[in-house]
Order: sequence, then structure tokens, then C-alpha cells
Amino acid sequence: MLKNIKIGFRLAFGFSLLILFMILLIFISIRQFKEDKYNLARINEVDMRIELANNMIGNAKDVALSVRGFLLRKYSNNSEEQIQKMRDEYKAKWLAFDQNIAKVEKLMVQECPVGHQLFLNIQVSGDTAHQLTTKAIEMALTNSVNDATSFVFSTAYPSVQRWIKNNQGFILHSEEHKRIFYTEAYTGQERARTT
Repeated sequence: MLKNIKIGFRLAFGFSLLILFMILLIFISIRQFKEDKYNLARINEVDMRIELANNMIGNAKDVALSVRGFLLRKYSNNSEEQIQKMRDEYKAKWLAFDQNIAKVEKLMVQECPVGHQLFLNIQVSGDTAHQLTTKAIEMALTNSVNDATSFVFSTAYPSVQRWIKNNQGFILHSEEHKRIFYTEAYTGQERARTT
């Protein structure tokens, strides 16, 4: 039957199949590039969130050190000027936290419900730590420093530790997502290469 078909038609049919196959490969490649671009953007977002969460752990430790330094200055009966300087430093550390958490919030658009809950835990524990450490400082200014110190170790510091723990949980979750996005990108590349 093939012998009855003209050679020109056979050539045209053969080249048409090649061109169709090339168009299919181009389509698959473009689709894979888009998926890779998406996965790489997600990996970059997760990296930024992890960095900011680590910064927030640093913020929490700075706040704890600031409260301790404030109490030590009160014990030493330092001047009001030095105490005000410590309060300003304390406020600056909270401002740094607020800036970091606002940046993370902007990156949470496409996050899963578990990630959103972990982020909410950071916000809530950060707010609690802020209230309790501020209360400790106010207690040191108005009441006895001994009562303030007792409050810091019994209540304020544990709230800072919960805040740090919540940040660590968020980091672990983000690292798991980063591995998933990397695996998806790698698998897609292998599939495209095989095709």
C-alpha cells in the first residue's frame, strides 16, 4: 500500500511527524521551565522565611538579654539616663522583631494551613513575651527589683522560650517544604530530560 503513495506525500508526511514531535518537545520543555521557575521561587521564599525566623530567634535572645541587663542596671542603682538608654534598646529590639515578622507575613501568601498555624503561634507567643517582658521592666521601675527578678524567671523568660520554640518549629516546617519543592523540581527535570 505504501508503494502506491507518491514519494512527495510520503516525505511531507514524514517531515510533518518530525515537526509535530519537535513542537511537542518544545511544549513540554516550556511547561517544565515554568514549573521549575515556580519551584525555585518557592524555594527562595522558604529560604527567606527561614532566615527571618532565625533573625526572630536572635530578636528573642536579644530581648531576654535586654531585660536581664535592665535588671542588673536597676540592681546597680544606675542613673535614670542609663536606665532610659536600656529601655530604648529594649524597644529597638522589639521594633526589629516587628519588622522581621511583617516580612515573614508577606511571604506567607501560598503557605499551607499548618505553616499558617505555626506562623500564628510565633505572633501570639511574641505578643505574650512582649507583654510579660514589658511588665517585668515596669515592675523593676515601680516595685522592688527582687519581685521583678522573680517574675522574670518564673513567667517572662518561659514565655520567651516558648517564642523561640515556636520559631524553631516554623523553621523545621519550612525546611521540610524546601525539600519537597527541591524534589519536585528535580523530578520534573528528570522527567523532561527522559522525554
